[in-house]
Amino acid sequence: MLKEDLEIIRGCDALLKGPIETPVGSGTYESVNVTLRKALDLYANVRPFKSVPELALIPNVDMIIVRENTEGMYSGLEYRLAEDVAIG
Repeated sequence: MLKEDLEIIRGCDALLKGPIETPVGSGTYESVNVTLRKALDLYANVRPFKSVPELALIPNVDMIIVRENTEGMYSGLEYRLAEDVAIG
């Protein structure tokens, strides 16, 4: 992602982004998803869930799941300790 792109995004009231896959391997670019999360401090993945009474196996479910969005596997900080040992 170019710095100019990030500045344009910062100037917007909202951004609609579809799924993006980052190519694996050397010589590829940094994940656009991780770049946006870090640059815009998007640390929370908020997933509301509410059952539809006519369809639900468990009625009256109304919950919000909040998942950390910039650490762990999302951080993009994977590295190899040894030939058969890696940390993600």
